[in-house]
Amino acid sequence: MNNTKWIFDTVRNKNRKGVINELLMCDNLLTNGYETTVLNDNNPNWDMLLTKADRKFYLESKLDNTSHITGNFYFEYWNYTFSRKTGINNDNLYTLYSHTYYDIQQDKYFYLIGTRKQYIDAIGQILALEPTKIRNYDNTYYGLSGIKGDAAYIVNKETFLSYFKGYNKELEFKVQGEIYDSIIKIYVADIVDYVFLKSQKC
Repeated sequence: MNNTKWIFDTVRNKNRKGVINELLMCDNLLTNGYETTVLNDNNPNWDMLLTKADRKFYLESKLDNTSHITGNFYFEYWNYTFSRKTGINNDNLYTLYSHTYYDIQQDKYFYLIGTRKQYIDAIGQILALEPTKIRNYDNTYYGLSGIKGDAAYIVNKETFLSYFKGYNKELEFKVQGEIYDSIIKIYVADIVDYVFLKSQKC
């Protein structure tokens, strides 16, 4: 049984899926010798603190639920709602960014991880060498307080993977330990909410 796919398929709430992704990232990076903490501090630039050999690294993590359908990665870089850099874009391009995606052929989840600069360098090369494989996308609309939404690059998945110089690793779900317990609690909360909302509609 593919535990990673099972938990992402079963949990319905988008925000809870995102938290599960962060917890799974923590567990996988822990295996690679990092001490990991999900910060939960609403910082727009990162989700996790990683520590290894007294060095600190900040990581923002993104869960992509559509690339296996569209064949494209969606990389945000500007948030119009808050008028600031977002996603792969940051004042410090040497902070870390991860992008979790599902590979339908292998029936597994993987995560790309590298510095934001590695993402931007790959996109720059594709724009220069294979411009038909990438496009700029403004997902914007007008609200009462002005323009809202974000700007992103939509890039062919296989093309991006061929240029990306970071890591591309399988995201595993280990059925044990504190992180497993935390994920199961989220799963149960999601079921309870779903049953409650369904009963309210009846």
